Amino acid sequence: MKQLILILALILSSISLLAISALHVSPQTFVPGTDVELLLEIVQGHEEISTVEVQYRAVGTTKWYNEPMRQDDPNSLYWRGIIPRTAVKTDDIEYRFEFIMPNGSSSYLPTDDGITPLYTIKLNAPKGSLTEGFVLVSDESSVSADDGYVLAVSYLALSGDLDPKSIRVFVGDRDVTHDSEIGESVLVYREDRPQDGIKKAMVTAKVKGAEVYSDTWITQVLPGSQKPQLPFTYRGSVNFSANMYSVSNKDNAFSDPDDDYRTWTDLYGSYGIADLQANLLVSSLEDKNKQPVNRYTFGVQIPMLDVFFGDYSPSLSQFTMSGKNIRGLYSRFHTRYLELSWAHGESIRKTKTEADPILGTNASGTFKQEAIGARLQFGNDQSFRLGVTGTRYRDIISSLDKGVYQYTDDNGDTAYNVKAQDNAVVALDMQLNVPDQNVMAGIELAGSILNNNTIPGPISSEELDEYGIDLVDIDPADYADYFVINKNMEPFLPSKANVAWTGYLRMYFLNNFLNVQYTETGSAFNSLGTYNQLNDTKVISITDQYTLGHLLTMSGGFSTTEDNLMKHKSETNSYQNIFAQAILRYPNMPYIKASLNSSTGKNKNNPDIDSEFEPYNRKALNMSFGIGYNIVQIPQVPTQVDISYRLGSSESERKPDENVEKITENANNGLAFTMNNSYLMLPLRTQISFATASNKDKLGNATSKNSSFFLKAYYELWENRLNPYVSYRNTSLSGDYDSQTYNYFNLGVESYPINNMTVTADLGLKNYKNKDYGDADYDATTFRLCLTQRF
Repeated sequence: MKQLILILALILSSISLLAISALHVSPQTFVPGTDVELLLEIVQGHEEISTVEVQYRAVGTTKWYNEPMRQDDPNSLYWRGIIPRTAVKTDDIEYRFEFIMPNGSSSYLPTDDGITPLYTIKLNAPKGSLTEGFVLVSDESSVSADDGYVLAVSYLALSGDLDPKSIRVFVGDRDVTHDSEIGESVLVYREDRPQDGIKKAMVTAKVKGAEVYSDTWITQVLPGSQKPQLPFTYRGSVNFSANMYSVSNKDNAFSDPDDDYRTWTDLYGSYGIADLQANLLVSSLEDKNKQPVNRYTFGVQIPMLDVFFGDYSPSLSQFTMSGKNIRGLYSRFHTRYLELSWAHGESIRKTKTEADPILGTNASGTFKQEAIGARLQFGNDQSFRLGVTGTRYRDIISSLDKGVYQYTDDNGDTAYNVKAQDNAVVALDMQLNVPDQNVMAGIELAGSILNNNTIPGPISSEELDEYGIDLVDIDPADYADYFVINKNMEPFLPSKANVAWTGYLRMYFLNNFLNVQYTETGSAFNSLGTYNQLNDTKVISITDQYTLGHLLTMSGGFSTTEDNLMKHKSETNSYQNIFAQAILRYPNMPYIKASLNSSTGKNKNNPDIDSEFEPYNRKALNMSFGIGYNIVQIPQVPTQVDISYRLGSSESERKPDENVEKITENANNGLAFTMNNSYLMLPLRTQISFATASNKDKLGNATSKNSSFFLKAYYELWENRLNPYVSYRNTSLSGDYDSQTYNYFNLGVESYPINNMTVTADLGLKNYKNKDYGDADYDATTFRLCLTQRF
């Protein structure tokens, strides 16, 4: 029974990873000089998510930039985030959301399948009104790079009422106010050697205290006759954060973490044909006897070669190496029809714990694990490609002393605290992409060998003969440097059990983005370079997304998982999931959203194995309905409102002796409300959220309830350079269980003391009360400081 529960838990965890669904209404437009605020609602799978990040970039570029999102409270289904004002200037922006799981794997919304489009927001006019008071004096529609680019703007008609200190000048993707000469009635910005291309420019200011903005002026810069100097362009950030904690009752609080800090730097640069990248993270949580927390990466990309040194997560193919961090070297040589990738480094750091004679524990630890991967690809992703990939993950026995991983048991036999592993995977994949037809199809076939314990060394030729294997003039010891062959291998001989394969079809037709995928994994297939490879299972997944401009977005899908493909186990478990969601949005009208998730699970007997069998059924159904509106009809208080109602049920039953016996039966419902307000009469912004949910155990006739209230207010001072804020959150748990209350009070400030710098300080107070067990009460204080300098 325990094995059944474990298998089912693994299947459910894998499906939940695949079944994360969320609803997001894109703002579509942004205003230069202000943050783009984003709201994301997690419909299903929120319990599997560790963090969420916004990834954004200017349309037409390839480099992604990340910005973390936050929850109103740990139980909230809403995540809030921004695309920072320093990133959105005068270029259109595309973005997506990255869901990061506790094991380090991630998934994306929209799906990263090569066809589904990203969210896009386009430049919009700033706050206030368009004015003709800004007159372009340098009105040439095109200029030569030899002559330079000049922006000259007169505002003589506004000079009596305009505040010169409020003027901001935007050219291209930069705020160039500090590089401009601003007089009483005219401003001038100059570039002596501009890059050829299109220049967009605009000006904003305040006239009699009201926001105004100019037209957007477009100038084409033509290539000059002189050989231009290679410009070095760069972008990035330097960051520092610190957390300090204090708990009044350390015995009753869930945790009392130590104070911590971290500093990190992300730098991206371009010089001629070379793109440069440097990332560094240093944390006080780093411990040499644990897996690494600190990270560093240095990379160079030129038209035919990419080289990265340090921490990197290469994705060679789905079954071989995908998404796991390696500290070492990654390189990729690529031409139009040929690509060669290589990865080599440390995937796990050695650790050890000393023996404790008082507790009777032996020394233990982990071996250093080395990863090697290579991929040869013919063709390209835009047409047809054929790829061959091979990886090997090996525990280095010499990284630990023998006394750490080996001991003698009570019978005098050799036993192991830790076993060293060898894992080799080879894969062949093909993909056909027909962009004109919006069709992509592909397949990958992989085989693996896993040695669970290489410490005894390779098997001898004589021992192979005992297994009936006659390898003429081949000694396994000669190949131990590549792979250790002994009786601990799984499988000992290649078979269907150590094979995995997947096939997929993705296409766009009649506004539909269709994705069909089938994956089958053998019972002995193991790949240490990937996440969530469930053995002995097959998965069928079909999803579709329909879009009708910005008016309607609908998506839905079906997935089914079944294990015991090799019929080695006494029963087969299967799981099905159906989901659907839709957003209907008409310009200047409320948007409507809805979602549905249904899942079922059951097992069936394997008649080839005689064992005790107990059939079960599990069902779950969840639905949500919502409405939201950007209320612009109240000009003094623009408001965004989102309301969601959800309900669901779940039950599980077993059938011993043909009698149906219900194990669990639950019903749940909840209401969530969130609202953002901006007050134009005052430099004030507020956030209000309220959520309530209840769960009823019908069999036990018990009900649990929880409610959460959140309020946050920002105030803008000194031209939005200093934003003090205060927030309060209350979470209450009640019903037929312990009545508990959490109160959170935060006081902080977000400031922008100099150009592109953000400093945030936050003092948080937490109070926990248990009405039934007063001794469990405690108070906690947290102080956080974060500094970011973007450039």
